[in-house]
Amino acid sequence: MGYHGPYSLGARCGTEALATGLMVFLGEGCLANELLSNTKGQGMGFGWTAFGFGFAFFVSLAIWNGVSAHMNPAYVLGLWLIGEVDAGKPLSFSSSVLCLSYHIINQTMVRTAVLSTFATFLRGLLALSRCTTTWHC
Repeated sequence: MGYHGPYSLGARCGTEALATGLMVFLGEGCLANELLSNTKGQGMGFGWTAFGFGFAFFVSLAIWNGVSAHMNPAYVLGLWLIGEVDAGKPLSFSSSVLCLSYHIINQTMVRTAVLSTFATFLRGLLALSRCTTTWHC
């Protein structure tokens, strides 16, 4: 069977990565709104968080479904098992989604580490500025 549309494998892998990235961005934004204090949606409840994640999937699928937007490596594997996609496609789609996920996690960890290091540095400068002499801090 397989795919016979006008889009190349690279375009379809790119849309997989973009759809997954948008879904993660919108879904995690909804979750952050639920959990972080001083936000308008803080404490809104499980139902609204689930609705937000469902909306995140809907938006990603509505934008990129015409090209390719499976957004789940297990779903692509299932399509391969029933013969809907060719043999090399599950690996290509899954690797594009996993590479994007790795990039998002890596950037989040790097930014968190840099910000916490910078905050520690600023606290140290503040502590030094409060000292009356440099020998008795």
